[in-house]
Amino acid sequence: VQTDQQDFASMNRVQQFFYLLKIPNVIPLIFIFSINTFYAAVYGELIPFWAAARYEDGGLAFTVGDISQIFVYLTAPQLLIQIFLYPYLQKKKGDFWVLSVGHFMHIILFLCIPYAHWFPKDYMGSMKLYLVFWMFIRNLGSFMNFSALQRYTNDSITPQRRGQINGFQIACSSLFQTTGPILGAFVLSWSMAVERPYPFNYHFVFLVMILITLITLYVIYYRL
Repeated sequence: VQTDQQDFASMNRVQQFFYLLKIPNVIPLIFIFSINTFYAAVYGELIPFWAAARYEDGGLAFTVGDISQIFVYLTAPQLLIQIFLYPYLQKKKGDFWVLSVGHFMHIILFLCIPYAHWFPKDYMGSMKLYLVFWMFIRNLGSFMNFSALQRYTNDSITPQRRGQINGFQIACSSLFQTTGPILGAFVLSWSMAVERPYPFNYHFVFLVMILITLITLYVIYYRL
């Protein structure tokens, strides 16, 4: 191990980068971590943008106060789930199950959440409850994914290399975190402006997210 550390230290940054990528599971873990950061960035920006858009354009016509109220409703139940339910599921089912289910939850979420617009405009309370439920599912799935990924990383990589891998994960995820909201907002605003039928209406950006999730599940099942 000491010889390996000395060889690694003697490499330049480019050589160290390619050396680390040869470690089993490193590339899939970085990819999955980056995609989940992409989810968080896009979703965090997309939902308020979509919810505040005009009802006639496919939005929900929510005010800033309405959107803030929804996020407040999520805090307590989300904390209880993370403290009590997740440790039980992880212990009973294992990290692979948790990671897979977390992504399947995202598929159902992205498919169903835009149907909040199907409530009549004056049914604001029903739309709020609908959004609270699906945002709760999204936060739970995200927590399951990131927690399982952290455990996978710790199990797959030696402590000597863990710091470098975490650095690569953060660097890649930062790129996704920066570009995600820009792309998501552009696609959503385009789909609302062109007034095309399904699937190219306001559902389109959510369907794209489903496609990305299916690619991620392929990586989980066949590359991890």
